[in-house]
Amino acid sequence: MTSSTMGIEPTKPKANWIELSVICGLFVVLALVGIIWDIASGLLTSGIDGIMMLFICLMMGGIFSLMILMMVHQAGMLPFFRHSATMAPEAAAQKAAAPSAAAATPAVPKPATAVPATSPAAAPPLQPSHAPAALQPPPPPPPPAAAKPAAKPAPAEPPKPAES
Repeated sequence: MTSSTMGIEPTKPKANWIELSVICGLFVVLALVGIIWDIASGLLTSGIDGIMMLFICLMMGGIFSLMILMMVHQAGMLPFFRHSATMAPEAAAQKAAAPSAAAATPAVPKPATAVPATSPAAAPPLQPSHAPAALQPPPPPPPPAAAKPAAKPAPAEPPKPAES
């Protein structure tokens, strides 16, 4: 079935980021309220319950804050975390011009059309995060087993003497 037959409208990725950011923000606020309540109510000093609640709230707040940070970074709203390839075309051109002026070889002219920094074409090509693991050769097969001799038949029991 396709989305047209089911009546489902496709959503925009940016709309998903906004919704997820709001949900994550709600959990961060709940975690902060839990930490404040844990300290203000005296539960923290009363024993292990308060300590465990503090650590759980810190963990929830940290996880959801990290999720918000990653979504905002993927949306391109954090300019100080950007890679040089995703910078604005002017800044990338300035950085490229400085080394090329010092080099003895002439620089290759840039194309006249600039690609916006938010365009997928401006992103660097996808690369694996690590080199693939070296494949180990499979273990050698076990040597063929010699044919086992047929089992000897069990010796026949001697006949019992007849009773009279």
